[in-house]
Amino acid sequence: MRLHDRTFLLLGGTGGIGQALIGPLVECGARVIVATRHPERLEKRAGVSPVHLELASPELDRQLQQLSEVYPDIDGVIHCAGQNRFAALDAMAVSDLDAQLMVNLRSAMLVARHFTPRFRKAGVGALVLVGSTFGSIGFPGYTAY
Repeated sequence: MRLHDRTFLLLGGTGGIGQALIGPLVECGARVIVATRHPERLEKRAGVSPVHLELASPELDRQLQQLSEVYPDIDGVIHCAGQNRFAALDAMAVSDLDAQLMVNLRSAMLVARHFTPRFRKAGVGALVLVGSTFGSIGFPGYTAY
């Protein structure tokens, strides 16, 4: 997929990987909508539109629908949001475990479910779900990461 004159939704754009992706996308001529809990943390930059989105929200489906109505020309989505609460499983509160799974797993699935039919109908689109090497190796403190 060419990037010039395309619009990408970047989820997790204030983290390390997300911030590293903004520059190359803009330099290739893409417009980038950066969805984050903290849009105020993004520096103002041409080609970048920060929006507030809560990936752990039970209302994420509705938020994605509203986002799509405001930005109907999204050509690709990059989901690189993730969080970790460093703790052993027996020391982790169930609420912390739930919140982590909402962001790291559930949100990626809901994003894919929302955008895949749209991309299929358009005959073009890109969906990138960024994972972590900690998904395939064990490491202390990365219980539900």
